[in-house]
Amino acid sequence: AEIENKFGVELGYVLSKDYWGKGIMTEAIREVIRWLMFEIKVDYVASGHFNENDRSKRVIEKNKLKYVKDITYTTINNEKKESKYYVLTKEDYLKTKEKVQRFDTEGNRLDIITYRGEKHIPNTYVGVVDIIIRNSKNNLYLVTRRDLNKETYPGFFEASGGAVDYGEELEHAAHREVKEETGLDIYNLKYMYKTFGNHMLYFTFVAETNNELNDVKLQKGETIDYRWLTAKEYSDLFDSDLVPDKQRFRLRKAIDEFVQQICLEYKMTISNSDYEVKINSIYTKIINMISILKAVISIIIGISIFVLILLCLRI
Repeated sequence: AEIENKFGVELGYVLSKDYWGKGIMTEAIREVIRWLMFEIKVDYVASGHFNENDRSKRVIEKNKLKYVKDITYTTINNEKKESKYYVLTKEDYLKTKEKVQRFDTEGNRLDIITYRGEKHIPNTYVGVVDIIIRNSKNNLYLVTRRDLNKETYPGFFEASGGAVDYGEELEHAAHREVKEETGLDIYNLKYMYKTFGNHMLYFTFVAETNNELNDVKLQKGETIDYRWLTAKEYSDLFDSDLVPDKQRFRLRKAIDEFVQQICLEYKMTISNSDYEVKINSIYTKIINMISILKAVISIIIGISIFVLILLCLRI
């Protein structure tokens, strides 16, 4: 790598043996490199390891530094150690980062090229799509579970979605994210609304798929599980702490509107030898309320008759 006369830093690190094998150092170095590249604006980052230190080698390689040469390193005890030297240039680093689409405070696209993880630019927002997916064959809704190694909300359930690439149309981003995360094809994609929050501009969509339930293909490093839920189960899940609070907030309106619309349009019964699940329209709730009201009235009438009987006996 050509680093002569360029601005760069060399990384060194040490971690207690009690914390080895947990991925801590890999994540720490990744964040330090992000900070150096985007905040300090270095041209390169370098690091090395003693030839026998395979753990340090794995940390370096996982962070995409490239082997450059063998060197002899002199320790503080004046001991000569044969080592390997690695470099990650800014150019190579940016090749591993996604270009994201930014929007202004009105939701208009900006012609600014920035990368995922880059420092926030005032009065701009990174575009993100959220997609609520319904299987049209059986009226079930899809959620996926985040990988346990994710930096934020590991193990939480969520709707599909992700950042909008620079220059990408929102509809294309929705189709791409669903395909990448689940392997499913969607149709009847409908835009609902946008939500501003935490330097992000979220575009909420609802969509349908006619794939089989077991066609879901999880994206390695992103998701570890998926569930197909009834309308009620889906709605209840997004009222729980099993979903990231920010997504619960921004999808609540879309879930209510989309699920109610489907319940009004479809009155279905899904059966097999083991169970029968009935998904009714909103009118079912009204019928249930009427039944409860009748029961309450019957109880009141019964109590009234009992009281009258007691009064008659006293007379």
